[in-house]
Amino acid sequence: MLVLSTDGLSKMVSGKTLLSILNATTPIEEKTEALIRAALDSGGKDNITLVMAKINPMV
Repeated sequence: MLVLSTDGLSKMVSGKTLLSILNATTPIEEKTEALIRAALDSGGKDNITLVMAKINPMV
């Protein structure tokens, strides 16, 4: 999985929380929403930009 984000997310969400959300067995759309929600719940002091892509290995 590829995750690109601005500091509006990375400065507000701890690494532990980030990994917990990314490792959950939920669809990528739910992970995206959960990360944005976590940043907002932590104060959301800056713009939050997040791009996530699921990369499947080529066989």
